[in-house]
Amino acid sequence: MKSITSRDNPLYKRIKALAGSTAQQRRSGHALLEGLHLASAYLDAAGQPETCVVTEGALTHGEMTLDQILFMRPVAGFGRYSMPVDGLYLAGSGAHPGPGVLGGAGWLAAKQILRKR
Repeated sequence: MKSITSRDNPLYKRIKALAGSTAQQRRSGHALLEGLHLASAYLDAAGQPETCVVTEGALTHGEMTLDQILFMRPVAGFGRYSMPVDGLYLAGSGAHPGPGVLGGAGWLAAKQILRKR
């Protein structure tokens, strides 16, 4: 993954021009998709984009939305702390109960680890 560290970066300039003008988007044949739902719809319909730029991170390691709470945090199927890689467990704010309960995810992950031994 490359980082954009300067406003002189050619990719930054191209994105800034696209963001400022729908006419520029039409001329270039490119579009900007802002937001998780638009990006998800694009991936479902068209596949992998040519370029993906992430401008912000979520301090909560995932948005606190209905599709990422309780047993679906971080994603459905991986809400019990253990991951598909043997011995890998999630114990941060990206796991249930999320960032609002300090230490909660670590405590619950530790209980899961001890239960499996």
